[in-house]
Amino acid sequence: MTLRVEPAEPTEAEECSNAEWSPDWQPEHLWNAEPDVGGDAGRSLLGMMIYEARPAETWDEFEKSMRDLLVSFGADLPALLDYVPHVLCQVTPETGEHELSVWANASGIHADVITFNTTDSTETSTMPLEPGSGALAADFVMEVVRGWGLDSPARLRCRSYSPAPVRLSARSGFRVPDA
Repeated sequence: MTLRVEPAEPTEAEECSNAEWSPDWQPEHLWNAEPDVGGDAGRSLLGMMIYEARPAETWDEFEKSMRDLLVSFGADLPALLDYVPHVLCQVTPETGEHELSVWANASGIHADVITFNTTDSTETSTMPLEPGSGALAADFVMEVVRGWGLDSPARLRCRSYSPAPVRLSARSGFRVPDA
């Protein structure tokens, strides 16, 4: 987790320019959680621009972003539990026959896989909410996704959730299109 205090207008102008014109630019954030959009904290964010990472073109890019994202959940969420008590991310192939869910909350990091129209289900044990558990969850995710036999991460879709009133986006961490 990083907290920086910078002048908004020049910082946002630079980020906008980089997002638009620099082909190798990647945002510094892997995920965003916005507080209650109807509350004072949420209203203070009105007009804030958030530029997402470009979709991963290779499996190596996808694996790196997935590992960074899940390690971040393990490292950052303990400090944010009062504001973001639960994050859930789902990855599916574009055909939708499988669903891989990874979630983190005060009880730890969890992952499971559902294959639709079967009784097949795989679940990892609950792991403590810490960076090492995020890395183990990333290993599990990559093993499952590789087993789907897709030729490119462009064939994946993702969704991310957090209980209301928080709004979560983890698109920069997954670097695949929204479902």
